[in-house]
Amino acid sequence: MRATLYLFSFLILVLGFSFTLQKSDEIQKITFKSGTRGFHKELIFTPDSIHIRTSGRSQKEYKGKISKKEWRNLCKSLERVNLVEIPQLQSPTNLRATDRAFSSRLSIQSDGKEYKSSQFDDYNPNEKLKNLALTIQEIEKGKTLIKSE
Repeated sequence: MRATLYLFSFLILVLGFSFTLQKSDEIQKITFKSGTRGFHKELIFTPDSIHIRTSGRSQKEYKGKISKKEWRNLCKSLERVNLVEIPQLQSPTNLRATDRAFSSRLSIQSDGKEYKSSQFDDYNPNEKLKNLALTIQEIEKGKTLIKSE
């Protein structure tokens, strides 16, 4: 009886883990927020759009479509990430504590749930999220922000 209970518990654990590794059609939104005392930036990605907002001395904004390839690359960077573990992933550095780096955070919405990372420096999250941060940075470089009124 105990062996059956252990086996059943193990199967639930394994199946639960396999279902939290995400496919691109299950992720609804990816958000990257970064800032310091005088500057804030937010990038919001959905399967068909990107919205970038900055605020500080001047406010700038970009709203547009995201290519299928860009969205696929974002989702691909999360293929080997267990979303449930994201809040427990620790930052490799802590320069943000002394204002030597922006304080950043990632958020992934999937299947009606939101998974938020702990804070990290600039584009330097835990190693498991590094590919996502680099992909976000690459996509952001290709967008031109305009001054908001």
